[in-house]
Amino acid sequence: MKLLAVLLCLGCTVFASLTEVAEQWAAFKSKHGKLYQNQQEEKMRFSVFQQNLRAIEEHNRQFEAGTTTYTKGINQFTDRTKEEITAYFKRQSARRPKLIADSIYEKPVGLKVPDSIDWRQSGAVSKVKDQMNCGSCYAFAATGVLESYYYLKTNQMLLFSEQQIVDCDPTGNCDDGGDEGDSLYYVMDYGIETEDSYPYTARDGKCRYNQDATISDLSISQVVLLEEKNEEDLFNAIGSVGPLSVAIDADEIASYSGGVFSSDSCSKTELNHAVLAVGYGTENGVDYWIVKNSWSEDWGDNGYFKMRRGTDECGISTECHYVVLN
Repeated sequence: MKLLAVLLCLGCTVFASLTEVAEQWAAFKSKHGKLYQNQQEEKMRFSVFQQNLRAIEEHNRQFEAGTTTYTKGINQFTDRTKEEITAYFKRQSARRPKLIADSIYEKPVGLKVPDSIDWRQSGAVSKVKDQMNCGSCYAFAATGVLESYYYLKTNQMLLFSEQQIVDCDPTGNCDDGGDEGDSLYYVMDYGIETEDSYPYTARDGKCRYNQDATISDLSISQVVLLEEKNEEDLFNAIGSVGPLSVAIDADEIASYSGGVFSSDSCSKTELNHAVLAVGYGTENGVDYWIVKNSWSEDWGDNGYFKMRRGTDECGISTECHYVVLN
């Protein structure tokens, strides 16, 4: 989305006029279907919107000055406080013991991977979805992995049911979130239906799992976990095997709109969001990961973002999973 113009006058920055802000507010509400309970709530949301808008403008002046590598923009979160956005992510740490239950990735001897790769170009990445107002990022990261590896096995793209995972995997739900590794183990044990068979509702529901409706030729033999804090392994696995689910601290990415995201303030240990790493490359001398999000195509760069590579940005190499299918 185009940013509000930043006017320069007598050497001082002047933000958009109140009229322009009001027009942007009206367009924002219309595009994202924003409805508020009363005038008091709308007044409060408008105030938050203005504060976030100013922060976006200030950040993008830094981008123009070359002091940051990414831009920010208006999106569905612009009327939300930072605390509200953080509460929305809802990813939990896995309850099972890692490094014991998982198969650990080992780089094959003599492996050489390309300098850049984008699994979207080979059709191995499903469309961007929208978790909406449900802390189900973990389920979307899990289905993203399954969709990619099922395609790589069969050359057929099927969309799998996040709602089945939300409803039926006892380790997670909309309110409390979950862990993508646990969800992959759930699918290993029970199988999974398609999105059409078990559609997404963005809320917790009673498990309606039908074993006869699961995909018969999707059978997981291994859930593979990469060694923690090893970006070289992540690079080699994406370059040779396929997309991986990864966990990050997403507190700073809500307003991302383009470029290579980097932040010195995001945590490398408090990971609150699960996403899908689908490739890597280099832009203007900056190495990056290509990451698929679950906040709709309207967010970020058509639903994706690039994250700086080589610095374990926001803990991206801490919990990385893929699957081996029978």
